[in-house]
Parts: sequence; C-alpha cells; structure tokens
Amino acid sequence: SFCLSDDFETGIIVAGGIGVAPFKMLYKSLFAKGKKVLFYYGVRNKDFLYKIPQVDKEVFHFSTDDGSEGFKGFVSQLLEKDLSKRMPAKPRIFACGPNVMLRAVSKVAEKFGIPCEVSLESVMACGLGVCQACVVTEKTDGSYKLICSHGPIFNASEVDF
Repeated sequence: SFCLSDDFETGIIVAGGIGVAPFKMLYKSLFAKGKKVLFYYGVRNKDFLYKIPQVDKEVFHFSTDDGSEGFKGFVSQLLEKDLSKRMPAKPRIFACGPNVMLRAVSKVAEKFGIPCEVSLESVMACGLGVCQACVVTEKTDGSYKLICSHGPIFNASEVDF
C-alpha cells in the first residue's frame, strides 16, 4: 500500500481517469492522520469526470484535456503550474493513472524534489508472478519487478517508465 509514515505533512493525490479508484480510502486515511491533502484529478473531458460531492476548491483541482472542466491540459501540467506558484509543506505525491501520466507526474516530482509513489496498472494474467506478464523495469540496475507481487505501488524514482 501507499506509505503513510509521518515524515510528510501534505499528501498530494494525483489521479488520471479511472486511476481515481484507489484514492477514496487513501484520502480518508490521510485526513485521519491529520495530513493536509491536495487532490488533482485529470480526465479527457467532463463526461469522464467522476463527480466528487461537496468539492472544496482549496483541496480538489480538476483538469480536462479539452478544457471542458477545470484546467485545460494534463493533470501533470496543472500540478507543475501549482507547485511553481506555491510549494506545500513537506509534500509527498501519491499517483495512479495511465503510465504516460505517471511518467509526467514522476518528472514533476523529481523537478521539485518531492517523494512520489505510483500505483501501476497492468494486465495480470495469473496475479502470482508466475506468468511474468506484469513486468516493470527498475531504473537503477535494469532488473525487473512484477507489479502483481512486488507492487502495485512503487517509488516513482525507481521505475523506468
């Protein structure tokens, strides 16, 4: 699961499309631990936007590729724009979505020196690591990790997208 140790003050959740699914529980867990939360959610257009009731505009930030809701552009661009304006206190990024989005969010995290964890999605034929269908390459030594058995959550700085 995502690391919720006490060495950060602000949890920045970044979700792309159906990558929003794992974050309801994380969102509640962060608040229960007394963390500040910023939630970034990006989709293709407003028709794909999962409606979140009682949206707090200080917490929730939306982007659509076509500009039909919120920021026009990718969620990673919105995150970078906001971080350029104001860096939250001791942040940690938690991200889930398409690999292209995760790569971009990882680069933003690296640019600003923010620890980042990514939840990777993959076809998992067996779910046990036997079939080797859900391989991700490690940046450091080029070795392989299996999303089903070593993840699905990884430190973004260790993943070769």
